[in-house]
Amino acid sequence: MANATVHNTTTASQSNNTSEYTLEPPASWTSTAVFYLVVLILGLLGNGPTLLVLLTDQRLRTTPFNLYVANLLSANLFDLLTQYVMSVIAERQPGHWYMGNAACTLYQYCQGLISGVQLQTHAVIALNRAWAILYPVSYRSWHTTRFACLACAGIWIYAVMWFAFAPILDDLVNRKDIRKEGCMSDYIADPRRLLWSRMVDLLYNFITIACVLLSFALVSVKLYRQLRERQRRHQGTVQLASGGATASNAPAGDRTHSKSPTSRAKGDERTTHGGIDDGTLATVGEDDHGEDLVATCSREGQQGPRLVARLNRSAIRKYILLTILTCSVAVFYCPALFFYVFYDFIPNFMDQPGVGKLFQAAWMTWPCQLVVDPILFALTLDPLRQAMRRILAKILRQGPHPGRVQPGG
Repeated sequence: MANATVHNTTTASQSNNTSEYTLEPPASWTSTAVFYLVVLILGLLGNGPTLLVLLTDQRLRTTPFNLYVANLLSANLFDLLTQYVMSVIAERQPGHWYMGNAACTLYQYCQGLISGVQLQTHAVIALNRAWAILYPVSYRSWHTTRFACLACAGIWIYAVMWFAFAPILDDLVNRKDIRKEGCMSDYIADPRRLLWSRMVDLLYNFITIACVLLSFALVSVKLYRQLRERQRRHQGTVQLASGGATASNAPAGDRTHSKSPTSRAKGDERTTHGGIDDGTLATVGEDDHGEDLVATCSREGQQGPRLVARLNRSAIRKYILLTILTCSVAVFYCPALFFYVFYDFIPNFMDQPGVGKLFQAAWMTWPCQLVVDPILFALTLDPLRQAMRRILAKILRQGPHPGRVQPGG
């Protein structure tokens, strides 16, 4: 979330003290403008192609989970093409805004509405991964394309409910002189606007962050308990084997792997429906290909250990995505959100020594999430990565080829 800040203009007085004039600095490539330009370029190069692959690949396009990813990447692209383009222009002449009030209102809309959609989508993705791991049966039953579409629509509606009218109110009441102080609003002086900002801090931003952290914590606890259960069962098996009760000298009718096909199928069914009869981490759900793992494994003749192993890999992939997502949200979003709380709740917070520079540094972490998002999904979603490889290989094959020598030439 780019943040337009108030920069001091250079003021000089003539020696006779009869007049005072203000020197406006010429446009130049400040460090902030260069930073936003780098974010803009890298963000477009990452979010654009990734979204294009999701929308053009039929298999990826029909997977419900990928709708959340497409929603996030679309919001990122809109933010880059509006807010960050204006940020690059504005930061070349800090403290001034020459694009008009309408552009300032659009800028503040993106600062609130689009950034809120981005934050909420990260939370929904985290909750989705937790749902797939903690309650795999209900996830497989309820998580459809229609459900994902409604969830994405709900994200936008919820964000509009919070952020639709604040920029208009700022334009009418609280906005400063944009040509002298930039695209800024003095909402601290308005008690109603300040109350709304505090409600956003507590009821929107921090509840969203709490959902991400809570999802990661609950999934981590469950997987840790299942891992401990697996270790205990493995130790019990080793103790039985050391006592001489091996499968090789046991009667044929007592061997566990000699069960009838019916009983073996029932055992597999218990495992795939969330049981831990063998101490596994297996879960049921989509493997991000849009296909049910159990049905896929059944068609391929995979039963027993092979089925459990594939289900475990699916759960691990979901957990890795949830872990990286949680870390990125904590690193890139939390510093800015915490400073926003301090600014809204502590009087004269920005007047404290050194706080202004720390505030700017915290805001610089927010745009980094725009660059990280496509990399995150490309690394953790195998089907997306494979589709990108296929497209890249196709492009390379269609490159220029040296001309062939014709016979008799």
